[in-house]
Amino acid sequence: MKNVLVAMILFVASSLPVIAGNQDAPAEFKTAQEAREWVSSGKGFGEPNFFETEISDTKVLVGWVDPFSGRSAEYAYAYAFDSASDKWVLLDASFIDKKGPISFVYFDANSDELIFVDRKGRKFKKVPVARTR
Repeated sequence: MKNVLVAMILFVASSLPVIAGNQDAPAEFKTAQEAREWVSSGKGFGEPNFFETEISDTKVLVGWVDPFSGRSAEYAYAYAFDSASDKWVLLDASFIDKKGPISFVYFDANSDELIFVDRKGRKFKKVPVARTR
């Protein structure tokens, strides 16, 4: 009986749509709006947050959501625009537990990194960004 129940749960879970709030982020999107909509789909408690910028030849988009009630944790997704494929490609998908909440993200053009900052002003995560043309 247990095996049947486990099989049913796995079957139902495999047919559910992939939404933000788990680590299974899509590898790419055609538009930044599609990426924003996907990140927003994982909205739990509070509004999804975004950072998007274009500096020189680099375009980046970061979105983060808090799908929890009472837990200080967030899922964050970083994408960069790849002009060769004309798509937004995944740079990083992270579960951030007890380090956040994320206050803001910025792009450091000198180091080519996305920098994540918590509400106390501490830098706690860096994501390398490959320059795209």
